[in-house]
Amino acid sequence: MGRLLSRMAALAAFAVLASPLAQAQDWPSKPIRLVVPYPPGGTTDQMARILQRQLTERLGQPIIVENKAGAAGLIGIETVAHSAPDGYTLAFLNTGNVIAQVFKKVPYDPVRDFQPISFVATFPLILSVPNSLPVNNVRDLIALARTRPDHINYGSTGVGGFSHLTSEYFNVAAGIKATHVPYKGGAPGVMALRSGEIEMMFVTPIDGEAHRRAGEIKYLGLTSTAPNELLPDVPPIADTLPGFNSVVWFGVLAPSGVPANVVDRLSSAIGWAVQQPDVKSNFANLRVNPVSNTPGQFRDVIKAEIRHWAGIVREANLSAD
Repeated sequence: MGRLLSRMAALAAFAVLASPLAQAQDWPSKPIRLVVPYPPGGTTDQMARILQRQLTERLGQPIIVENKAGAAGLIGIETVAHSAPDGYTLAFLNTGNVIAQVFKKVPYDPVRDFQPISFVATFPLILSVPNSLPVNNVRDLIALARTRPDHINYGSTGVGGFSHLTSEYFNVAAGIKATHVPYKGGAPGVMALRSGEIEMMFVTPIDGEAHRRAGEIKYLGLTSTAPNELLPDVPPIADTLPGFNSVVWFGVLAPSGVPANVVDRLSSAIGWAVQQPDVKSNFANLRVNPVSNTPGQFRDVIKAEIRHWAGIVREANLSAD
């Protein structure tokens, strides 16, 4: 009798251990949520929906884009961080989401709480000025800012956001002291830029391109270290400030603990999807570059970004207060 009970206990224990493995082997067997921590219509949301159809086709299950906005993205990000690590809840995030911790307290740890899957796209920010400002390149702007140290204001999409930190990085690298004026998003910031309410702003291609074409703002430089084929007439800021680099990435992450085979399938599916002609075409219309990488490479990028931006916050003496 004792031997029988021991065997039954062993079988029960094996079943408990084997169940998650069996579920992982069968993955995906139901729809997958892709959480976007912003309202519909923004850059992140548009890109997630472009990717949605191809991932559905590749994985054989519906990909449901779920907008979970609030608290500057924190609500949606925290939801995914605390979800079951089964591969059925994913986050579509960007650089700003994982470096937020260097500036303020956030309810998640981007390294401990997430399993990186793959990049989806990258794009540089663009240093822009009103068309009326008498400068034509980065060197001119720096010279003007040095002669008018208290009269150059820069806009951002909000305190602690990526455009704010990039602007402070530019202040440090250029040796200037432009003053921060935060706005509630890229669109109102660009409107302030075109009217001359502010003298400079790092904008996204989506927010800035229509105003540039209308002759309302000028692009002076890209935050990538190399030229961008989608903006061939805009030189890198690094041509003037060697090494300057502040590129936005977008990518898919899962809660920490997702089985390795699920991570591998997701990463492979994203790598395939971003190379499909319709994805590449739609991304080009948004002026973003389709890019994938391995989970390990993605994790290395996150760690390097946190180190870099923590240094900028210290050097610029920034505070969330």
